[in-house]
Amino acid sequence: MSTKTTFKRIALVAVASLGFGVLTSVAPANAVSPGSITPTAVSVRTIPASAVGSTINIPVSITAPIGSAIDTFTATVRVTSAPVGSALASVAGVGKATDGTTAGSTFISGVIAAGNTVAAKLSLDEVTNTTGVLQIDTATQKSDLTPSVSALFTSSGSDRTSTTTGGSIYVVFQPDVAGSYTFLVSTATGAPTVASAAYAAGDANTTFTVATAVAPTTVTLATVTGATSTGTANDVGRLMKATLNTGAALGPNQTIALTTNDTTNATLAIVTSQTAGTTSAYATTQTLTNAHFVNGVAYFKLLDEKTTANTVVVTATGSGTLSSSITSTVSSTTVLLAAAASILVNNGVDAAGTALTRPGSSKVGCATNASAACVDYSSTSAATHTYGLSTATATAAVTRMTVTDTSGALTGIPGVTYETTVSTAVTTGLGTVTFTGALATVGDSFTATIHSSTATASITVTSQAATVTGSTGTATAEPNATIYATHGSTVVATVLVKDQFGAAFANSSVTVSVTGRNATTASVSLATDATGRASYTLADAGTAATVLTTSTIVFDTALTANTSVTVNYGVDRVTKVALSTPTTLDTAATGITYTDIDASSTAGASATTTTITATVTDVNGAVLVGVPVTFTTASEGAGILSTKVTVYTGTDGKAASSVFGWTAGIKTFTATAGAIATTGTVNYRQGGGTSLAPTNSTTEARTISAVMTGNKIVVTAKDRFGNTVSGVPLWGTRTGSGTFGGGSNTNGQTTGVDGTAEFLFNAGSEDSVVTITAGSATATPAACYAQTGHLAGMNVCSTATTQTAYTAATVGTTTTAQTGVGATLSPAGVAAVTVAVPAGTDTAQAAADAAAEATDAANAATDAANAAAEAADAATAAAQDAADAVAALSTQVSEMVDALKKQITALTNLVIKIQKKVRA
Repeated sequence: MSTKTTFKRIALVAVASLGFGVLTSVAPANAVSPGSITPTAVSVRTIPASAVGSTINIPVSITAPIGSAIDTFTATVRVTSAPVGSALASVAGVGKATDGTTAGSTFISGVIAAGNTVAAKLSLDEVTNTTGVLQIDTATQKSDLTPSVSALFTSSGSDRTSTTTGGSIYVVFQPDVAGSYTFLVSTATGAPTVASAAYAAGDANTTFTVATAVAPTTVTLATVTGATSTGTANDVGRLMKATLNTGAALGPNQTIALTTNDTTNATLAIVTSQTAGTTSAYATTQTLTNAHFVNGVAYFKLLDEKTTANTVVVTATGSGTLSSSITSTVSSTTVLLAAAASILVNNGVDAAGTALTRPGSSKVGCATNASAACVDYSSTSAATHTYGLSTATATAAVTRMTVTDTSGALTGIPGVTYETTVSTAVTTGLGTVTFTGALATVGDSFTATIHSSTATASITVTSQAATVTGSTGTATAEPNATIYATHGSTVVATVLVKDQFGAAFANSSVTVSVTGRNATTASVSLATDATGRASYTLADAGTAATVLTTSTIVFDTALTANTSVTVNYGVDRVTKVALSTPTTLDTAATGITYTDIDASSTAGASATTTTITATVTDVNGAVLVGVPVTFTTASEGAGILSTKVTVYTGTDGKAASSVFGWTAGIKTFTATAGAIATTGTVNYRQGGGTSLAPTNSTTEARTISAVMTGNKIVVTAKDRFGNTVSGVPLWGTRTGSGTFGGGSNTNGQTTGVDGTAEFLFNAGSEDSVVTITAGSATATPAACYAQTGHLAGMNVCSTATTQTAYTAATVGTTTTAQTGVGATLSPAGVAAVTVAVPAGTDTAQAAADAAAEATDAANAATDAANAAAEAADAATAAAQDAADAVAALSTQVSEMVDALKKQITALTNLVIKIQKKVRA
């Protein structure tokens, strides 16, 4: 080796340790000429958790038009910021190392192509003490690359025809102090030069930050896949995982030991690559290091080869410099093998013996009781994949199944293989198996192989693009029947297009034409919406005198066969429309029927609807089929699903619509068919129920308010739409000297049917503050009762880590229903209210004083009554004396009169005698 070369190697190591290295890629052996290429994009993939002193590999993807024997471009990695105290802080943002700077291998040790060592790939520009660069020299280094890496750079093996392929590199990094480090990865055209090593505007680049992790404090073990079965044939193992506390990473010399309670039958293997699914050799114990963790999670397998049912306990314990107090266990029960007959893939029926449907699956390639390899295709949007199982005879069976997660859709680990069990029922010999995980990219796949006693069945599921063409997919007219319409009316017909998986197919081209009575001279082009529908409106231009009475609306899709809707005109014989609503059958005996208001759904008031049904008949009472019925309402706080405004009657003459309301009260709805219109009502309130049996809906209480009149505090509970809510428990407390009715310091009440509750409170000699809180009528309530702890516009408690907002209101169409009705009616929850009560006369003392005064008044009244009685007695006695005196006086007068009479008589006689003597 020359002196110059030696100096270059030394310089390379020094500069690479400061953050700069060389990228290499691959080229096919038959490529012939070199070329300078320009990368088009750079992106960083998942960044592993980083701990001070531990090395991590940061995956970076580079897209470039590689296509010749020696394609070169420059990729530069530099630190743009580093924490205070880090040796990298002095060169951050400079773009090159300062003369004389030295650094050890504890920082950035290089940038390497996936699967290769740094030593085999690094090269350096002639200029020393400048930024290290990466040169792709594909002709000489292809043999050093692994097949998986080669696939990243080529589109089809050695045939280099793609002009948009690229590669993957790893930035090897070891932080020296805690904190955040920011990196810039940029690219330039051709071989490295001093100029290309510096970032320039327009260079493909990406910036990312690596933050050091927190210290490990916990580790949690868990199973990832189902239990395995017994038997020495087991050779794959059950997938498990170890999870560190959030944001943690193992530091230098920190490890986690994995052991089991059964060293005779159980062994463990570590998943050494979460991108390739590779595993280590099985052993009775294993040790996890930071290199095994991605985002705080490491995977491993448990293999139990015991021939009888067994339970293995796996234990994780901190080791090395990690405290042994950090520990966790997980149990795995091995199921007894009971494969008396072969278990085979059967996509026809489920465990109950009924037709099996698999959303997102094309249901092709797997015949009933398929004993050979079976291939099925899945939509990229399907989240689950369910298949039927069957035995040769209707008996119960349990056997093992191995799954290769080729694309990582099921476990998140591409290429990993794991073992689990499948079973069938005792009496039917049928069962099901479900695989969970979306094959989101076309070509993603997994393979499951069932190892039963007499045969082996396997199924490979691969995702494919959804299509509608030829006979692949379906197109269905809505309504799927003849429409009967009046002269001059307007009808709406719809076509529903689905792909080969039975899912709605959006943006599919549809050409519409009309023949017959309203024939078009030119077709109309439409496209299906998100629901897979396209609608066409046909206005009748004829009259009763028009000879033609039929129009045919033809929907021409990408399918070979067209679909159509026939409209017959002149059926003007609607004479009755009967409308059935929830209140139709109300009587005095049953009470008024109330329909609940949905104030809880994120989707809004229209999320819960009520069905009203119109029945259309002719003069003879016969039902009419295919007649359009239009539903309307003029009531405030009520609506109709836009997809149910116009509904065609079915074979029973009925058309059903879906209505909703968000304010309490009687709402009126009208159903119109032809010239006949009929109204019906729906009575809404929070909670629903009947007037005889109210139903509470306390979970939808959002606010409470209070008003005090006299010594009464009236509390009202309402939902987010402003409707009162019954059954809400309330708890009252106070500060100050006042008391609730009965003299208590606390009191509980519950809102009644009208949504109110009444608290009696008496003022004290000091000011008082009464607090009423929703949530309990017996004790201090917990936080976040119902919706009272929600933020404005949110549908979860304010303490929730993730907030969910109410769906914004959208206008509905004939094919897509409106959502978010009432979204703005979501005030912040109110869980507690306070009422100030001013000081007043002490009520108890005032009552006592009033009682005393009443007693005194009563005593005074008694004394007055006694005096009056004595006076009356005296008056009676006096009256009696007076009467006696009058009687005595009367007697004396009588006697005196009698004496006087006698004297007068004697005198008269004397006068007579004198007169007689005088005369004489």
